[in-house]
Amino acid sequence: MQRRMTAGDFLAWLERMDWSDATAAAELRVDRHRIHRWRTGTRPVPPYIQRLCELLEDLATRAGPRHS
Repeated sequence: MQRRMTAGDFLAWLERMDWSDATAAAELRVDRHRIHRWRTGTRPVPPYIQRLCELLEDLATRAGPRHS
């Protein structure tokens, strides 16, 4: 069984993705209040969001660095 994503894990993921709360909300299709709750640990990150975060990071890693 996989360990649940903590608030610290979620914050680290946001930083690795270089995403603001607003960007994360848009990409995960949730409102910014949910992002804030997950980031601060007020609410647990749902398993389906954890999996989506993993998949999005994997895709970003495969795509390589973004060029400005």
